[in-house]
Amino acid sequence: MAVLSREVHHVVRLDEVSICGYFRPHLLELGLCGAHFVGVNSRELSWSWNGRSGHEYVHEHWDSKRVEIIDWLRDAGAAIWDGSGFSAKTPEDRGDRS
Repeated sequence: MAVLSREVHHVVRLDEVSICGYFRPHLLELGLCGAHFVGVNSRELSWSWNGRSGHEYVHEHWDSKRVEIIDWLRDAGAAIWDGSGFSAKTPEDRGDRS
C-alpha cells in the first residue's frame, strides 16, 4: 500500500469499496461505501477483445452503473452536477413529496 502522508490510514475491504470493472478479477458490483472504477480516466486503452476496444468495455460498464451511483449519492445528500448546475440534494429539495 502506498501512502502520501504520515496520518493514520485505514484499509477497507473489497465489499466496502470495490475495485469495479468489466473483467475479472475486478468486481461488477459497487461496494457498500463506493467503488474505484478501473480504466475510466484512461484516454486510450491499447487492447481490444472480441473486436471491441478496451475503452468501449470500460465506459459501457461505467455507464451501466452511472444511474445507480447518482441515486446513491443523492440519497446520501450530495449535490449532483447535471451539466448546467448542481441539482437539489434531497427528494424534499427537488419537490418530491412521496
